[in-house]
Order: sequence, then C-alpha cells, then structure tokens
Amino acid sequence: MLNELDNYSNIANNSIITNGIANLLGLPEAVVTSIPTVYKAYKQQRIFNFLKYADFTIDRISVNDCNKIRKLVSSDEGKILLCKYLEEAIAIDSEVARMALAILFNDDPDFIFESHVKNIIFIAIKELDDRAINFYIDAHNKVHNYKIDGLPYERVVINSESELLSESWTNEDIALLIGHFRKLNLLLPDPCSSSPYSSKDSTWLVEYGISDTTKKISRLFQKAKEFSKDYNQ
Repeated sequence: MLNELDNYSNIANNSIITNGIANLLGLPEAVVTSIPTVYKAYKQQRIFNFLKYADFTIDRISVNDCNKIRKLVSSDEGKILLCKYLEEAIAIDSEVARMALAILFNDDPDFIFESHVKNIIFIAIKELDDRAINFYIDAHNKVHNYKIDGLPYERVVINSESELLSESWTNEDIALLIGHFRKLNLLLPDPCSSSPYSSKDSTWLVEYGISDTTKKISRLFQKAKEFSKDYNQ
C-alpha cells in the first residue's frame, strides 16, 4: 500500500491520467495533484514524531544503555533496524503507541521481550488507539485476577460489580475490547473450560487470562502514557 501511494506521484504528474482520476472521483484536478504532497508530509510527520520520542526516551535510560543504542544506530545493522522501526511508526495512529515503540527501540531494560512477543506487539499496536490502550491498562490493574493451581496463567473475571464499570467503561466496551485484545494476542483465552459469558438473572461474567508477559506489555503502555504526558507538558 505504501509503495502504491509512493508511486502515485508519478501518476499525478501525468496530466491526462490526473484529469481522468479527477473526473472518476468527482474531484478538482488540483486536489488530485496535491495528494502526493499531503501524503509525503503525513509520513514525514509520523517519522519525525517517532524520532522525537526516541530522543526523549533515550535520555531516560542509563548512560551505558544509551551508549549501546547510539553505537548500534551508527552501524549498518542499526540503520536497517531503525528503518524497520520507522516503517512501524508510520503505520501507528496512537501517539502513546508510537511512544511505546520508541521505548522498545531504545531497549529499555524494563521491557526486553522475546522476538516473537515483540512481533506480536508490533502487529497489535497498529490496531490500537489511545482509548483502547487505556482499557488494556485497566484490564490488568483494575480487575480481580486469580492464581489457580494447575492453570498456566492467571484468570481474570469481570462481572456486573467490576471496578471497570466505574471507570466509564460500559458492558459493551468490555465485551468488544476484550474480544479485540484476544484477537491481537494481547490478552489470553480463559484458562478454565467455561463459556465466555455466564448469566444468572442480572449477573454476567467475562473471563480472560493474563500472564507475566501481558502484564509487562501493560506496564510498557503505562510508561508510554506517562512519557507522552511528560513530553507534552
């Protein structure tokens, strides 16, 4: 998709094609010819924001870790790695998620993940906005979780008396967002063999699983949220 839009500038420079596209879309020709410039500025702004966040976060790790990152970026391998992160940054809508990406790039020692987990995060953060991230943090910190012998990870149960409902999250928010995070592999399936919803009279339940890894991802988003707030002050 990015390559197609990058090549769009060549199409827009052809007046016959540009006029044809304008007629097809019912737009003034000037609007069509301006799209490549707007798109380029859009990409550049997202890249610029990521680089600002990377600079902001690197000042908040140890001197040794900071020197390692700067040495890495000076190498050919590091430049390729930076380009990969820049591509990720372009695809992210949430500024908090983009800050989280900057934290990951700088190898914050509190947030070292296995490569397969990092790939899950990269895929997931493209699908998140700031509100969804807030819910993810709450879904770890403002819930009742249970450690049960024999289960591979902790079980969370949300019901009609959950603290989440007092945090302005509706029943529908909870159902939709938990399902969304399950699909993104940021929340785990209920480790017990029960149905996702159990109702008796006015009582309802939603269950899912959290682990040490999902808790660390939640803390990553929390730190990114705090950094974003500090950055914008």
